[in-house]
Formats: sequence, structure tokens, C-alpha cells
Amino acid sequence: MANSTIRFLKQFWTMAICQFLSYSIVVYSWRAVAEKNIHKAMYIEVAYCITQYFVIRKIANSKDSIWTLLGMIFGGCLGTYVGMII
Repeated sequence: MANSTIRFLKQFWTMAICQFLSYSIVVYSWRAVAEKNIHKAMYIEVAYCITQYFVIRKIANSKDSIWTLLGMIFGGCLGTYVGMII
């Protein structure tokens, strides 16, 4: 039981961190687009593509789990918040 709890928490925090980074980048990108700062937007897009590559890779290698979904939701919400205050 302890091993499965640790595995679920690991899945949760892995996806939470991935989504946090992704959503922070996306929201920051929206701000760059709103400011019409093309160079900043392109650099951010590269960072976003790199993070999404690793997120998709992680999802493809993990088993279906409610913890993975909850981690994505938590990280996405937190990343949006941080992206807006940067």
C-alpha cells in the first residue's frame, strides 16, 4: 500500500510540475503577443514546445491514473496564476 501511495504522489507531482511550467509559459506568451513583442513570443514558443515534448513523453509512458490528471489540473492552474503575475 505504501508503494502505491508513493507512486501516485510521484505521478501527481510530476504532472503538476510539468503543467505548472507549461501554463506559466503559455500565459507569459499571451502577454508577449498582447504587447506585440514578436521576438519574445518566438523565444517563449520554443520553450513551450520543448516542455510539451517532455509532458507528452511522460504521459505516454505513464499508466492511466486519476493522480496524473489531478497533477495536470493543479499544475495548470498554478502555472496560469504565476504566468499572470510575472
